[in-house]
Amino acid sequence: MPRFFRANTRGSLSEAREARSASEGDIVSQGVIRAAATEQAPKMLVSRMQDHIVETDDGHLHMMLNLGPNRGLTLLSSTDNAKTWTIAAQFDDAALRTSSDIRLTDDGDKLLVVYSNDTKGITYVGLDYNARNGAWSVEETSEVTSFGIDADTTNPTIVEGGTGNLLVAYNMSTDRGVRGVLAGSQDGENWVKVSGLDPTAQTGALRVMATPDGFGGIYASKNEIFWVTLENNEWVYEKIADNGPVGLYATHFSTTTVGDDIFLASVSADNRITFLHYDGATKTWSDGVTPPSTVGDKVSSVQMSADTDGNIYLTYDDYDDGTLVVIKSIDEGDTWVPEAVLDVPRLYEQAPVRWFETPEHFDDELLVVSQFYFPGLDGFKGPNGLYHFVVDTDPSSSSAPAVAAASGGRAFSGPFFSGDSGADFSGLRAAFSQHHDDVSPLA
Repeated sequence: MPRFFRANTRGSLSEAREARSASEGDIVSQGVIRAAATEQAPKMLVSRMQDHIVETDDGHLHMMLNLGPNRGLTLLSSTDNAKTWTIAAQFDDAALRTSSDIRLTDDGDKLLVVYSNDTKGITYVGLDYNARNGAWSVEETSEVTSFGIDADTTNPTIVEGGTGNLLVAYNMSTDRGVRGVLAGSQDGENWVKVSGLDPTAQTGALRVMATPDGFGGIYASKNEIFWVTLENNEWVYEKIADNGPVGLYATHFSTTTVGDDIFLASVSADNRITFLHYDGATKTWSDGVTPPSTVGDKVSSVQMSADTDGNIYLTYDDYDDGTLVVIKSIDEGDTWVPEAVLDVPRLYEQAPVRWFETPEHFDDELLVVSQFYFPGLDGFKGPNGLYHFVVDTDPSSSSAPAVAAASGGRAFSGPFFSGDSGADFSGLRAAFSQHHDDVSPLA
């Protein structure tokens, strides 16, 4: 059951330090999100095909993070475009190593939340949003399933289907391999497993998507990707990609929607991006275009986003270069142009794997968050946190790619850094150990 919090007025940990970019105007802000400071958080942003960031109609940002054993599954909110963050809610029944998925309903007033709980089940919570004060409250909560869930391997996703029903998809490890499961509910309280999925089909990840006449599922394994739909009470499996996503459970893919269309980007085992487009009018999938001249030779992860004008954005990591690259398409992926190159300061890019995320939908300014930890300080057992960028994507801004290069020199300065010779982590550790919000019980 979630606990809700009053806004923090002291401002110590919730202020993200702004760093100046070499390219003014496109990078609105960047810096450490101090409200996300924690330890032992290997599943802070896992998994990649799930969504953890939404933007409500008032422009406020909301981000669901697994902040490890000391802080748990936590919903952060920002009212000032990611400059400061406060804790909006924490979910006490979440499993220690849970992943989560959140999604706004079409009216923007309700947040659908799903995660693995500490009794080996999956919990659903529906949160109502009060735009007057930016607060969330529980409308309903229930268990989708009450047994058999391993939080280490299960990655649930949720959507409100085209008919108004709620659908949750999740994967389960069995003695015959990883299988996909679907459950549906008409009221958010009573859940029924949707039967008939091929019990022999290998899957790693299952992402449920809304369609005009109901829903479909993206059924991914390391070898291929299927689009699964229910037609005339029969499951139809359409192979849409011969190369499956990388990742232990084939989770390195991301989706966004524009109207009834779905856009999917996936990273394959050869570190290349596959881009696919589902046309909601014709109900067909087709290959999109990702120019080789734009995408680096080694990509480990990718995120898809769409703005309110229907433009789509693909954010990927140029692994060898150590940057995050944002490209933009105004023609449904037929052509792409550079939008930004985000240079994470070297202190925060030491982790051998890139964890980063963007919201599925946003207005004009795109939030990109990147998780960091320090291999020399016990890896995930030591300090973990988030570094953020806000990119101005307004068409009236400069057409030249933005380059955030705060890390260009060897010297770092500020409360988390000390001198040319290296980082002084004492301030960082102190920040990570503080508690900065006051709990208030839900009325």
